[in-house]
Amino acid sequence: MLSAGSIRNLMISRSLRLLCEQCLYQGISLPYHPLRSIRLLETFLLRPDLALLVRHLEINFRWLHPGLFPQSQVPSVLRSDSLAALSTLENLQSFSLSGVDDWIWEPVRAPFREAIFKMKLVRLDIPILRDPHTSYTCGDGDLEADWDGDLGDEIRRLLQAQPLLEEFSVENSVTYKAAASLQANLK
Repeated sequence: MLSAGSIRNLMISRSLRLLCEQCLYQGISLPYHPLRSIRLLETFLLRPDLALLVRHLEINFRWLHPGLFPQSQVPSVLRSDSLAALSTLENLQSFSLSGVDDWIWEPVRAPFREAIFKMKLVRLDIPILRDPHTSYTCGDGDLEADWDGDLGDEIRRLLQAQPLLEEFSVENSVTYKAAASLQANLK
């Protein structure tokens, strides 16, 4: 592992810089770092050529939740169009998204969902996927209490949108009801 100072020194030479960028951007793992994830997506908007180098990406989308993450730390360009950054990842093959657990069913996340559906993935890892029918509502009630969709059907739509998918992982977060619906819909 090279130190940040060593990497900066290597980047002085144009040919070394290109080689380093190819190595550094091929696989990126930031599953626990929402601030670094924000900066990475901002980099993709500024340098779409670097986004084309990415084959494997583990990223944290916790910043999409205004109540969980200070919106003052999210650049305005990402607040208005974070999906543009995702669409620059044209060569992405392996994707792991953490920090957002309602993207597959939440109506306001439809553009985010469609951006993921358009990717040509071989591997997709979803560490947490919340089933809205098992969540407890607090206060005035949440949108999830009003959602009458089928999580299994939403997962089926995701899988059908990924014909190249070889590996799909949802870690211990799909309920029996959603799994049974998914199984019935895939037959």
